[in-house]
Amino acid sequence: MRSCICDHLDTLKEPYPFWFTALPTGVSASGYIKGMRMSGEWISAVELRADAIVFEINIFVFSAHQKTPTWMLYRGERSDEVTPQR
Repeated sequence: MRSCICDHLDTLKEPYPFWFTALPTGVSASGYIKGMRMSGEWISAVELRADAIVFEINIFVFSAHQKTPTWMLYRGERSDEVTPQR
């Protein structure tokens, strides 16, 4: 699964979808993907979005570490939306 997601991210070219530009400051897209290919790296919003697209599924993630706990929907369609669910 990790390889499929990283392979999909490798196919993206500039201009990147807005959800792919949320990389840590100073980290290139190729450097980020290279790091994600290694075991032990945790999944982020970037990989969740790619996972939903690659496998054409919707993924719901509960985020309790905010002022207001929120469900996030990562859609398995090729739009550039991530929809907060309250």
